[in-house]
Amino acid sequence: APYEGNAYEEALTLPRTLEEALRGLNENPDIEKLFGERFIQLYTSIKLMEFEEFNQVISSWEREYLLLNV
Repeated sequence: APYEGNAYEEALTLPRTLEEALRGLNENPDIEKLFGERFIQLYTSIKLMEFEEFNQVISSWEREYLLLNV
C-alpha cells in the first residue's frame, strides 16, 4: 500500500534487538497476509530458539575481557 502522510514526522526506528524484530514481525498484519500465519509462527519460533542457543555460547571477547579479568 502506498504511504500516506509525512514520513519526516514519523518517529519510526529499526528494531534494536532480534526479539524486537520478531515481535514486530508477529504484530504486522501485512506480513502475515503475505507469508501466512503458520509461516510467521514457525519462523519466529525457530529464530528465538537459535538466539537462545547463541546466547549460551561464550564468545572469544567474553573469554578474553570478562572471564580472565575476574
